[in-house]
Amino acid sequence: MRDRVARLRFWLAGSAALLLAVIVGFIAYGRYVSHLRHLKLPLPPGVNIEREAGGWTYSRANGSKTLYTIHAAGFQQGKNGKTTLREVSVVLFGKNGDRHDRVYGHDFEYDEKNGVLRALGLVHIDLESAKAAKAVGQEGEASTVEGPEGEESLAPDVVHVTTSDLVYLDKLGIAATSEDVDVQTGDMKGHARGADYSSDSGMLMLHSAVTLAGTSGGHEVRITAAQAQFEQPTQVARLSNATYESEGRSISADHAVLHRRADGTLGSVDADGNVMLTDAGGKAIARTAELQMDAAGQPASALLAGGISYAGNEPLRQVRADAKEARVGFAGAGKREPDHAVFTGAVHIAERIRPDAKVGTWSSREVNAEKLETWMKLGAAGRMQLSSAEATGQARFV
Repeated sequence: MRDRVARLRFWLAGSAALLLAVIVGFIAYGRYVSHLRHLKLPLPPGVNIEREAGGWTYSRANGSKTLYTIHAAGFQQGKNGKTTLREVSVVLFGKNGDRHDRVYGHDFEYDEKNGVLRALGLVHIDLESAKAAKAVGQEGEASTVEGPEGEESLAPDVVHVTTSDLVYLDKLGIAATSEDVDVQTGDMKGHARGADYSSDSGMLMLHSAVTLAGTSGGHEVRITAAQAQFEQPTQVARLSNATYESEGRSISADHAVLHRRADGTLGSVDADGNVMLTDAGGKAIARTAELQMDAAGQPASALLAGGISYAGNEPLRQVRADAKEARVGFAGAGKREPDHAVFTGAVHIAERIRPDAKVGTWSSREVNAEKLETWMKLGAAGRMQLSSAEATGQARFV
């Protein structure tokens, strides 16, 4: 009996000692963890992270220039090194600090180790230069202008993109998606499949099935292309397999470069490869074409080169023409029509006309020359008609 009491006492004493050791261990661990919480671990150069009450901000800089800033209204740190962010706004300043592009959406995931920011759903992108953003005092939203009816629309030099599943790669400064993309710039809206964007240059690449429609200078415009690349700082768009249509006229080419003015209207078009210009009266084909547009976005002048051919087929007039080069001028208050043209280099024009569609007899004329200059005037039917012509250089008229 005494042995049992002695063993019980020994067991109770050992248990008490073990419990005391465990308590001391927990206290020591708590102090250690508390110390770690207040310990600031070194971050990579140029990186700054701020965790606020219900908020999270991450920024990266190159020297004195901030490259980008990510701000989230809420965050949740995961065990895999990834942070889930809510109500996110990313401002990208570019390598030279001349950008003020903004990426924003509801849910994102940030992988700090690999420098990958992924949108978990719908995401918006506003492309805008730092100069334009500063001019209107905007820090978080894209610039807007008030329309004629009082409605707000994007400023002409801002490009707004809506897409999903966007991935931003910090090391490359590239954001990309393979999903559907909606684009708006000025009064033009469009769609494409897949896109990538460079935060350094402000360049937006639309991968395939590009369409863009709206108004330019008060005229309806539609653009289609296999691919499109838009340089926001220079307001230049580069298209492949492109077609530009406006009020009964169109120009298509293997490659086209569109230059926009500051007010959003089209300033000029440079086309190359299988260039085709069509209207209700005929079709011209050339290797290259340069079109200058007026303030209303309508043709003011055109230069066709590289060997051109023209075919017109109207009820009262049929014409076939060939030359190495043609310069065309346009006139008219509303829809501009060609009123002056100079053809050079092995010029050959054959024309058939008749006074009435019911009269089957045609009268023909043919011109060959090294240079042919023509002047047009508005006819009784409201269409431009030949008023005079001058041929030089071994000229022959039949």
